[in-house]
Amino acid sequence: MILDDIRSLFPWAEELGMTDFIANLVIEGATSYEVVAQVRASEQYKRMFPGMIGDDGTRRFEYEADYLEQVSSYRTVLQQAGLYNPDVESPLDYVGFMKSGIAPDELRERISVYQQIEIGSQELKDQFYIYAGMEITNDDLFEAVVNPEFGQELQDEFDRTVATGDLDYETYISRATERGLANVSDLLQGMSDDGMVSNEAAQSIRNLDPTFAREVMGVIANQGTSTLGYDALSYAFQYALLGSAATEQGLTAPSAEMVERLRAAGVDRAKAMPAYGAYANTQNLVSGMVQRATGEEFGQEEFEEAVLLGDAGSVDLLRRARGLEQAYARRSGGFSTNQQGSRFTQTGRTRY
Repeated sequence: MILDDIRSLFPWAEELGMTDFIANLVIEGATSYEVVAQVRASEQYKRMFPGMIGDDGTRRFEYEADYLEQVSSYRTVLQQAGLYNPDVESPLDYVGFMKSGIAPDELRERISVYQQIEIGSQELKDQFYIYAGMEITNDDLFEAVVNPEFGQELQDEFDRTVATGDLDYETYISRATERGLANVSDLLQGMSDDGMVSNEAAQSIRNLDPTFAREVMGVIANQGTSTLGYDALSYAFQYALLGSAATEQGLTAPSAEMVERLRAAGVDRAKAMPAYGAYANTQNLVSGMVQRATGEEFGQEEFEEAVLLGDAGSVDLLRRARGLEQAYARRSGGFSTNQQGSRFTQTGRTRY
């Protein structure tokens, strides 16, 4: 009976290994207040509930069950975000959240913000470095989001550095090339993992002569009559290196006008890179198909218009060419070409 009462009042006591300890106190005539006081003073209790007492000495939770429920909610949030590792979990892992007054729902929101920053902040981090020589991390950007005061300080430091600095052309191109090469290497590694380019192609970018890469960046930066801003410059540089890595012939860097059109159409790297990679591997196939079917040229510019920008005329040209090619294949047993999303495929020779 005593053990049943203990398990009912202190369901966590067994996990602490204190069931017998509490039972002995009850047998010796200790009051419920004395039992609770001795249990809470034990080292086992302090290890299991390290965040129970605040810095000012007050209890954060009236009951241990409430504490454990909060810890369980934190754990669920971390599990859903893929950040939970049971092999290294410790009761101390959750004390920081409690000290900062971060509830489980707020933790979920913060993790979501941080993951978005990890995915979409590279351009911003690059610009801090290129224009102000400031190395900022995902943690810095996260702090800027959740702490407006810190965010303003970061912005003010950037503005002061840019205003008082002397960013010359040589430094600008060197920094842009440094970041551009790092970003292309990361992107190609992802494409290599997905089987879109070979490991050798990805490695070729990592082994690229920095001096040559800087020359490429300089040429792209000054194409046309005006110098590209960093965003557009980064797009063009990455497209150029991606093309050269995806095929021996290589692709040419999009013009400044095309880069701006792609950006205006909402074509980000997540959409453009697979499309350019697929085209780089099939450009001769596609251009030959269009040439045979319509007598018209279909090069990289037409591809950009059709696949990335959705230009009606270019899309129709590609559709007519594919239709005629498929009809020819059915009649004569030739090769036919299909499009799956941004990828072009050739089905092979049919039998008579």
